[in-house]
This record gives sequence, structure tokens and C-alpha cells, in this order.
Amino acid sequence: MTKRSEEDLLFGQIAVSTRLVTEEHIKHCLELQAKESPPKPLGQILVEQDYLTIGQLDHLIKTQAERLLQIDRKSKTDPREALFGRLAVQSNFISQEQLNESLREQANIARLKIYFRLGEILIKKRYMTPDQVRRTLEGQQKKILQCPRCGSRYNISSFEEGSQLACKKCAGRLVLPPKDESVVVKETLRMDARRFKAMKDLLSGRAPGEPEEELDA
Repeated sequence: MTKRSEEDLLFGQIAVSTRLVTEEHIKHCLELQAKESPPKPLGQILVEQDYLTIGQLDHLIKTQAERLLQIDRKSKTDPREALFGRLAVQSNFISQEQLNESLREQANIARLKIYFRLGEILIKKRYMTPDQVRRTLEGQQKKILQCPRCGSRYNISSFEEGSQLACKKCAGRLVLPPKDESVVVKETLRMDARRFKAMKDLLSGRAPGEPEEELDA
């Protein structure tokens, strides 16, 4: 099952359980969705078919988000990631549906014991630009610093201009990266094979597969 179908399955279950639509409505819209390339979100199709109003769709999306947050809490999701997502939605950088989808992607990859920050996933899925991620991090009072010596990058909380911090890998002095550079934070210069495969799966829309062996240093 693809990530989109997983999201739509949860959305459909909530919509039917709240009696806003029937199972027949869901079945009809899933048949229409199967003919789309790329497929539209189930909620959008339900609105287009006049099975839901925009207001009802918004209500279901919020309910879906609450369910996903409950799942995140059970899986011990970093609360800072949840805050990042809320700020991104409040800033109108992404929709609640895009946040829900990206949180699900993050959780699936985490099952392989591979961690991608939410901002990384949103950039790779082209839901947010690097500048939008940077601005959202600053809303959390965070700055991204990089090490000119080894290239490692870090999210730094409550950073003050003029502060001198050292890279934990090579002890180089951390500096602010140029504004036109990507804000994807890496703790190594090169992804290991497992992270690379997980990101390939993420971009292709496939569920993350079995982890591969790591590249030799």
C-alpha cells in the first residue's frame, strides 16, 4: 500500500465514522482516483463530487491530523518536529494534508531506525522551499549552523549572533551558511546507503524497503 492510499484509508475511515459520507461515496471516489495520474487526495475528489463541503473537508483534515498526532505520541515523535509542522501550517507554507502525509513518511522511515528531519522530507517532496524551512526554524528560535571544515550542519536553539560553537566531529568553528544554500541538515558529509535508499523510496512514492548495508567510510 502506498503512502497516499494509507492516508486516504485513514481519511475515508474518519469520514464514514462521522457519517459525513457513505461507504458507497468512498468507493465511487476511489474508483475515480484510480484513473488519475498523479492521483488527487481523496478529500478533494469527495468535494468535487459534492459529497463533502469545503467546511466538512477542513473538519475531517483536522480530525485526521489529531489522529496522526496521537500515533506520533505513541511512537515517541520529537515534540519539536510537531511544533515545526504546526508553525509551517500556520504560516501557510504547507497544508494540513501535506503535513499529515510527511509525518507518516517520517514515521515509516523511522521504523528502519533511519531518521530524517521533517524539514528534510518537506523539501524533498517539494512541499516547502529551503527558505521556508529556514524561516520556520527561526520561528522556533533555531538557526542552522555549518562547519566549513567538514561540512556538517546542526540545528542550534536560542543561537545568539557572535556566539562561538564548535563542530562535534572536527572541532571546527560553526558559522551561518550563505542564505542561498540548501538548509538540509546533515550530520555526515555523505548519506549512508540505508538513508540514501530510504530517501529514494520517499521520492518515488514507495514504502521504505529493507535497509541496505552501509557504505564503507
